[in-house]
Amino acid sequence: KGREATRDVPVLFMTALGETADKVRAFAAGGVEYITKPIEHEEALARVRTHLALRRLQREREAQLALKERFMRIAGHDLRSPLCLMMISCGVARREESLSEKVRLCLDNILESAVEMRRIIDTFLELRGAGETGRVDVRMLIAAVLRQHTLAAEHKEIVLAADENEGDALAAGDAGFLFQALTNLVSNALKFTPAGGRVSLRAQAAGRCVRVEVSDSGPGVPVAERERLFCERARLSPRPTAGEASHGVGLAIVKRILEDHGGGIELLDRPDAA
Repeated sequence: KGREATRDVPVLFMTALGETADKVRAFAAGGVEYITKPIEHEEALARVRTHLALRRLQREREAQLALKERFMRIAGHDLRSPLCLMMISCGVARREESLSEKVRLCLDNILESAVEMRRIIDTFLELRGAGETGRVDVRMLIAAVLRQHTLAAEHKEIVLAADENEGDALAAGDAGFLFQALTNLVSNALKFTPAGGRVSLRAQAAGRCVRVEVSDSGPGVPVAERERLFCERARLSPRPTAGEASHGVGLAIVKRILEDHGGGIELLDRPDAA
């Protein structure tokens, strides 16, 4: 196990020592199987074949993951150039004085989205770390998220608003990742809210933490499916109300980001809420 060339070779112990302490010691040393004497040779050979097959499958899986990782890094690297061109083009277009307010808002959304996409790609490529942790004004993040999703809400005739609250709502964390979490939450709410509905955000200081609520007038999640709501690739019965694509990863990303920041996320069933 101390040699790189052989450390992944499955080790099976065959011994007359049958005490629990001996078995624990063998597994702690890296063993995958423990056979006590007297042995049945056919059984022992079957166990060897099983662990060799498992090792082959593990190596194939590792090779597939390495190939996927390499492809994603190449794709991420190559995506940075067109994103930079989008940002430059938006900057140039916004300087035109004849633009209507709606077109200017569209350009602002494109620019903000491109910046956020580049941040995600840079994080994936490890060109920058997870970001500096500091004091983040959550209400400012909410305002930015509302601006980004205003047109999408108008398109579905959904009222998108933030509840007014007094006092500070400062949280310790990385502003980029927290913005990504809020964006996924609002995007998910809009996706599952029917036309004529409402999506609202509320931030409130709760001791040393900040509590953010995203409420919507959508159909909700059946009780039997709620434990899978924040699982990656979960397929639940509620469907997007306007045929939008749903890949089942947005809420899982939110959960991971918030837990990495020492927080959490939960679903509250409040029929009386807007």
